[in-house]
Amino acid sequence: MTYSLSWALALWDAGYQVVLVPLKKKRPAIAWKQWQSERVPREQVEEWFSQGEHNIALIAGTVSGTVVVDGDSADACAYIETICTPTMKVLTSKGAHYYY
Repeated sequence: MTYSLSWALALWDAGYQVVLVPLKKKRPAIAWKQWQSERVPREQVEEWFSQGEHNIALIAGTVSGTVVVDGDSADACAYIETICTPTMKVLTSKGAHYYY
């Protein structure tokens, strides 16, 4: 099992909506509009991520029950963290993404 496959499945199992993104890219490698309203089947996640390493995108909204807040500076991140405790925090080049 590849590193990205194990992470993608763990995120899917936790209820997140995951899609495939090529390494060093920001845009999904697949057409993802369908997955904004329909849950990606686990078998599809396994197929996408079984070949090598990839980045993972998470689709927020009703389909996953997830809201993402983007903190683009240290001050923004400090403020966000005073409001509510996120379920997950992912560091970015400018700050962090907070998942609720």
